[in-house]
Amino acid sequence: MRLLNLDTLELSEFIDAERPPYVILSHTWGAEEISLQELQLHVSNASYLSTKEGYVKILNFCQKCKENGFEWGWIDTCCIDKTSSAELSEAINSMFRWYQEADSCYTYLSDVSSCEGGERQESSLQVQFAGSRWFTRGWTLQELLAPSCVVFYLRDWTVYGTKSFLREEVSHITGIPTTVITRPNSVKGFSVAQRISWAANRQTTRPEDISYCLLGILGVHMPLLYGEGTRAFSRLQEELMKSGTDPTIFAWPSSDVAANTWEGPLAPSPAAFRDAGNHMILASENFVEYGPWSVTNRGIRIEGLPILEESLAKALLDSVDFHFWPNRTFAVALIGCYRVKQDGQRIDKQFGIALSKHGDIYYRSRTPESLLLIDHNVKPSTRLNCILHLEPLGTYLKRYIPLNSLKPIWIIRKRPQERHGFNISDSDPAHWRFDSRFLSYTNPRYHLPKPTLRKAITFSNDTTKEEFFVVVRVDHDLPWMHISTNITRETLYELLSSNSPSAFGMDAFSYVDQISAALRNGKEVVAKAVRGVDDGKRVFFLDVCIRDVQ
Repeated sequence: MRLLNLDTLELSEFIDAERPPYVILSHTWGAEEISLQELQLHVSNASYLSTKEGYVKILNFCQKCKENGFEWGWIDTCCIDKTSSAELSEAINSMFRWYQEADSCYTYLSDVSSCEGGERQESSLQVQFAGSRWFTRGWTLQELLAPSCVVFYLRDWTVYGTKSFLREEVSHITGIPTTVITRPNSVKGFSVAQRISWAANRQTTRPEDISYCLLGILGVHMPLLYGEGTRAFSRLQEELMKSGTDPTIFAWPSSDVAANTWEGPLAPSPAAFRDAGNHMILASENFVEYGPWSVTNRGIRIEGLPILEESLAKALLDSVDFHFWPNRTFAVALIGCYRVKQDGQRIDKQFGIALSKHGDIYYRSRTPESLLLIDHNVKPSTRLNCILHLEPLGTYLKRYIPLNSLKPIWIIRKRPQERHGFNISDSDPAHWRFDSRFLSYTNPRYHLPKPTLRKAITFSNDTTKEEFFVVVRVDHDLPWMHISTNITRETLYELLSSNSPSAFGMDAFSYVDQISAALRNGKEVVAKAVRGVDDGKRVFFLDVCIRDVQ
């Protein structure tokens, strides 16, 4: 661990056994933070650094530490060499312990200003404190929970209070029980779902960090892979399953996945645990633990998973308007955890999840509420050895679809000089948009768009009495176009209304962004789909021109 000498601002390495007493800084990063490399040049670069807010923050932190007799401190901005991926990975995996072993943690709230005297000013300060950005960031969660002593400093470095003194206020702001705030070692006594729920409303700059900031809180170590995005949270959950069998890892009640779809057993992000703060492991004479679990290349292998009696399971799924697909085997698993009532003592309901069998693999089936609420006295009728697939079935059917593709916008650009007398005969040629309902709608089974409905634009020439139709659609964020020159409007409308993928002789999933067709008198029409932005939204510009055949 690299510590900062509070007098000289020099950095020194210490092994755990030789580490001196130290104070650790918790803060939110600003635009002018000082890196390790910059700090190492501070003697020759002091005049430049003194103008940066991050350097002033370091000096004030050092001063406060020295006032209390400390000689060493640690700051995440300048005590880690972030140019070394190996050092960064080691630091993040050790950080919870470093905060835990610090003699004190000074938390600097740069967005909370002190007020002088009067109840109104004190009330204003409480409002500022509750609204501080520090309570919204992912990394500051472990900085709140790990140290035994946390001292809050305001913008002018005056003391606001300790986390022990402010425990009720901090608990109200964060939703974390006061027991955890005042007794750091009690974190282990809370379920996985509860601990993840504390981070559900927090944000990080990089998407991977919302998972990495939970490593110490969940007692997990794993390598960092920046660039993996939300896959980091899947890896985190898989690591948790290797080291324990806390069933609340399945008890995530919130999901953006549509009902009646197949989803993975693991949550897509910590946000899915937003309402899991009262989800605990079931300890009841009616429930026997299941397991062991193992993560395999086919999914999560679970032995002895408790299953609800078939008629009771069907009645339960019927009550939540679950759609039973033909030729599919469904079951309801009791996952071994429950929700407590608001008094924090009595069991409210135990949780179940719907499963659907596809081949010899089970998938978690999304019910409208994601978790099924079952009376805590209900017993399982059998136990199942099964494999739960880690990914939703739809992941293997079609690739990810950006949200903006569900409501695509097409705009015909005004280029009459390139159309040789052809004009749009059924729409405004200057700025024409589709109603999004013509372009896509959601398939409730897979939460994916079906091959989208097509829309046709008619171009006609009043002089030659010739006309043609440009048919467009967007499927999976990819444009498709077709030009019809030898059919009537009536035939066109019949083809459009059929919604058959092969109605225009094209593959349902083909990708066509440019197409041409021959017209009379030695000319041809060319249509292009050009990706662009209009009024801040992603759109497809449709450029249609007519030219002489070369």
